[in-house]
Amino acid sequence: MTSDFSTNANAEVQFNEYEKEIMNYLNRYEDQTLNDVKPFDTLNPTVENFAEVIFNDLRYHSELIENNIILQKLEVSEGPTRTYIIINDDI
Repeated sequence: MTSDFSTNANAEVQFNEYEKEIMNYLNRYEDQTLNDVKPFDTLNPTVENFAEVIFNDLRYHSELIENNIILQKLEVSEGPTRTYIIINDDI
């Protein structure tokens, strides 16, 4: 999974702090069967659905918004030949 973030030119950002926050968010999926983790206990855990959930969660993450950090793009790969890309059209 790869992602691109941006911020306004006047913002002073310590990206390592946000990387930690994002990793904490992603840890809920670590070593888990996706079908056992909300919302995938009711939503089919396809690469597309997984990417959409992560994109929307990070896109509206309050700490990122408060610091003017915008998720521009998210790429999630299921393997070397299957990648789902979401681009933020709101920017």
